[in-house]
Amino acid sequence: MGLPQGNGKRGAGGPGGCLQSRVSDCRAGLVPPRPAGTKRAAASLNRRPLPSTRVPAMKTLPSLLLLSLCGLGLAASAQTPEVPPPAASAVASGEAVDLGKTVPTAEAIAEGLFPDDKCKELEANGFKCMGFKPAIRYSLPATSFKVGSAELPPLLKRQLDVFADVLKTKKNTDRQVRVIGHADASGTPQANQVLSVKRAESVRNYLVAKGTDPALIVIEGVGSKDLKNPAKPTADENRRVEIGRK
Repeated sequence: MGLPQGNGKRGAGGPGGCLQSRVSDCRAGLVPPRPAGTKRAAASLNRRPLPSTRVPAMKTLPSLLLLSLCGLGLAASAQTPEVPPPAASAVASGEAVDLGKTVPTAEAIAEGLFPDDKCKELEANGFKCMGFKPAIRYSLPATSFKVGSAELPPLLKRQLDVFADVLKTKKNTDRQVRVIGHADASGTPQANQVLSVKRAESVRNYLVAKGTDPALIVIEGVGSKDLKNPAKPTADENRRVEIGRK
């Protein structure tokens, strides 16, 4: 009598991976057993760790260093005292504040020329004024006059417009403003003196035309006696005007 023939199917329930109904066939060698290491290989595949998604430390190090440096920079800037503005240092040394090519605000000019008004404003609001800083003298040389000329350059006119906006509100006051004309050393002392006075007059006439009380302005010319740049007597910045309190 022959042995029953298997259908070739393999099972997972019996020895060597045979079905329970085919244990005898399996033992008889009719059904090839599953390789012994199949389960262990599958299990090891299931237990194999997934590829790491961690970014290598070497790639993150520059970013961490950058963040650390930024943090140190912010901390240092928060602790570094502010440098006093040029106006403050110039006032402390008695020098004129150079406006350069800047067109200032009316508020800045009002506070610079009439700092005592701030004190009066505080007292009017019930506060005690403990004193005020000295008035500022402004130098306007960046848009210098042409050699031998008293004609106002366009940028100087825009700067003077701001002064006029402040001065026209100071009517009926005894607090006068002095306009000082300067010349470089390119001409004779006598010619430079005359030219410096003409430059001061040009500024006064412009301010008056913009609404400033003529009685508020006093003019003066000093020729080339007070050069802004003594190392270069004929430099442009020596041809200038200065505006301050008398």
